[in-house]
Amino acid sequence: MAGARNIVEVLTEYYRVPLPEPIGDAKHRVHTHFELPIVKIILEDGSEEVGYTYTGGVGGLAI
Repeated sequence: MAGARNIVEVLTEYYRVPLPEPIGDAKHRVHTHFELPIVKIILEDGSEEVGYTYTGGVGGLAI
């Protein structure tokens, strides 16, 4: 396949970011931190791609 780039490495990181004070509302429970999972994909040509998401303090490790 012309132009295909192969993945040579996948790195993951996870951050738990404390909030200065808890936040919440009637629909969501109170959050004391955010969770930030990050993935970095390194391709054979040396280029890198990065993706991330966040949660309101629940389920970040599951992602």
